[in-house]
Amino acid sequence: MSRKRIENNISYDERNRLYYVTFHYGMDASGKRVKKTKTYDTHIAAAQALRIFEMKKQRQEIVMPTELTVGMWLDRWLEEVIRPNRARSTTYGYSNMIKNHIKPALGKIILQELTPQQIQAYYLAMREAGLNTNTVHKHHQLLFTALDFAVRQEVLNRNPVRRVEAPAKQQPKHSFYNTEQLRILFRVVRGEPLEPAVKLAGYLGLRRSE
Repeated sequence: MSRKRIENNISYDERNRLYYVTFHYGMDASGKRVKKTKTYDTHIAAAQALRIFEMKKQRQEIVMPTELTVGMWLDRWLEEVIRPNRARSTTYGYSNMIKNHIKPALGKIILQELTPQQIQAYYLAMREAGLNTNTVHKHHQLLFTALDFAVRQEVLNRNPVRRVEAPAKQQPKHSFYNTEQLRILFRVVRGEPLEPAVKLAGYLGLRRSE
């Protein structure tokens, strides 16, 4: 073995000329010691990384490593948080966004390794794929909420969506039927099952949700 220990938690591989740093996170829920090893090109970089890690650990800013992917976390959040507490239509909308867009693009990334740059690139890709700004903004809100929950659950140290430029929202443009258009509409639906609903909406100016 070409690796030799040069100080606590730092060793040097003479063959590959790399410095190995072992980060000790503590015990997981099952009582197993959790540690990770990373490589660095120089002793200075290795020592600095270890020093920063120990400082964050003292400030309780370190979270236990997990292999959860973005897709796995979104599925869990949808089932445990959204489905029991939100309307069926909201759950359906979130599920479609996750299944059709977010998971194909970001789902395989390890959650704790997701970067603001990857999220920003995702927003741009969605716009280039033809989604309008307001739709991409909904994706932003979903990711922000799901990852904020991960922070509260101590799965993430901080939410990378907070460091991303959110897509701008555009005010919806509304159009209304004039009197002649309403007469034509009423004539078309005369005798149809929808006639009462259409006339009620037309006379009272009701929105679709009403």
